[in-house]
Amino acid sequence: MKKSKFMILSACLAGLMMPQVVHGHGQGYMGCSARNRPVPWGINLPLRRGATGEFPSSDTTRPRIDFIDIASYQGWMTQEDFNALARFGVRGVVIKLTQSTTYRNPEARKQIEYARKAGLVVSVYHFLNAFSDGVAQDEAEFFATVARELGLNGDTIVVNDVESDDGGALNAPNPTQVAKAFEQRLRELGYGRVIHYTYANAIQSGRMNPAELGGCNNMWIAHFPDNPLATDLLHTEYAAWQWGQVRFAGMSREAGVDVNVDYTGVFTGNAALSFAETGVPIYRVMNPTDKRHHFTMNSNERDNLVNEHGWIDEGIAFYTVNEHQGIPLYRLYNSNSGEHLFTINSFEKDNLVSKGWNDEGIACYVLPPSSSIGFDIFRLWNTDPKLQEHLFTSNSFEKDEVEKLQNWSYEDIAFRVLRLN
Repeated sequence: MKKSKFMILSACLAGLMMPQVVHGHGQGYMGCSARNRPVPWGINLPLRRGATGEFPSSDTTRPRIDFIDIASYQGWMTQEDFNALARFGVRGVVIKLTQSTTYRNPEARKQIEYARKAGLVVSVYHFLNAFSDGVAQDEAEFFATVARELGLNGDTIVVNDVESDDGGALNAPNPTQVAKAFEQRLRELGYGRVIHYTYANAIQSGRMNPAELGGCNNMWIAHFPDNPLATDLLHTEYAAWQWGQVRFAGMSREAGVDVNVDYTGVFTGNAALSFAETGVPIYRVMNPTDKRHHFTMNSNERDNLVNEHGWIDEGIAFYTVNEHQGIPLYRLYNSNSGEHLFTINSFEKDNLVSKGWNDEGIACYVLPPSSSIGFDIFRLWNTDPKLQEHLFTSNSFEKDEVEKLQNWSYEDIAFRVLRLN
């Protein structure tokens, strides 16, 4: 990437965290099973861009171009330039938003507008300068503030740019840990779709460890070979590969633009389908005595309630996302009323804990209400002091009928899930 200075159910969900995916070692490196031949990396910076420095868009021997990435350097690009990219077949753009805790790309708002009008999928990136967890969290908060100002919702793909130039976080004592801290804080702030960008040899050397950052599909790799070829795609085990710069014909300026192959669809709009098809199941069981429903992602808990306590197994209620695709859904328990409450709002969680509720951790991971994919889960509240319970339902008819009942009031969309069963 090129930089400018300073980017009713009365329901109980299982309180268990999702199991961590352990990536084995033995094929590829750092837990990634390489599907292409090993390639040598003799330099730290990905600056070798081919014999002529840049490639013309007319050169069909080169790898395909699924998306580009730009910063303020590309502030010269007009609406027609973005339209030309779309006509060429480019489907997405990653735009620099922020860097450190003070810099914001002055061209970002215009670039986002032009890209969207051209029909491109827009993602954004932050250039990470942090050397410690605390500073990484500060940078995440700064990014989230700017993103909200620009109207970017929690469904936006956010790239954490980890490099060694310009005081980048790759120079930190432990860049993987700093990247994790940045991602974790972003998720808490409602931005749950985070991808990490770094150099190929940063992974090969162990400076960046994909196994600690969500796996290979959460990594975007930069490596510029002298002779990149369409018949020899590299780094296919990762989400994307940045392979060089291209001069696009028909644009207002003859200048190279960073180009990339998108292997998983995450930067070109196909990711929603790919992880919807492999969503995490949430099971529903019912107590035949009081008709109370219970939701859990833990099949052992489901089996225990059915086999040991006589609950009725009602199958899979819906599918949600994993920890690398969504935001946390917190679970709290009121020991006085016996109610469990679920919320994606960390401020609501902290407020209830201060009033005596028990924090039971993260129940599962969900999509934010602003997500462009998935199905709404509605939240209603019964204000009767003898009952005081919340209801969660995906059924809009049920929501409307319950809202008509005495003491019930509709609060809002609690969160979204991938699909219903």
